[in-house]
Amino acid sequence: MIFVDGCVLESAVGAAGAPRAEAQQYFLRCLDLGIPLATSAAAVLQATTRFEAADRVDRIDRLLELVRGRCVDVWSLEFEDVCHAHRLRGDFPDLDERALVKLAACRRRGVAAIHTYDGMLRYASRLCAGGMRPTAADRARAFQRKWEEERRREREAAVRGGTHVP
Repeated sequence: MIFVDGCVLESAVGAAGAPRAEAQQYFLRCLDLGIPLATSAAAVLQATTRFEAADRVDRIDRLLELVRGRCVDVWSLEFEDVCHAHRLRGDFPDLDERALVKLAACRRRGVAAIHTYDGMLRYASRLCAGGMRPTAADRARAFQRKWEEERRREREAAVRGGTHVP
């Protein structure tokens, strides 16, 4: 079984282009190969919320049909997932709460593969699948990537706002 993250669901029904085609191809390939897919109600909610915020309510129906039509198993968020996510916090301090809960839900259900565009979640799932924990060097690299991403966003926001950020 493979867990499909909300960002992949969004892409599969999002605007026409390469990400949409790639995500749709992924779903079709899994269906052809008989690979069972799962996602969480929280991931579906995350995707529907983004479409609603962008006033793309029409895409919500397509998203829900995709999940139903591709026989994607939808997990509920359970208290044990939240508890397990809390325990994972020490190993993966750079993951946000949503990513930790997704990782915890997969680990509790014995699902090692996560299909996501979130690099940090993908990295954490690969470590967990191999039975490993991040080293200090891994955490340092993750911190550096996160810091660089935050700085890039600050610079982009400054450009849009007309201010200078070094």
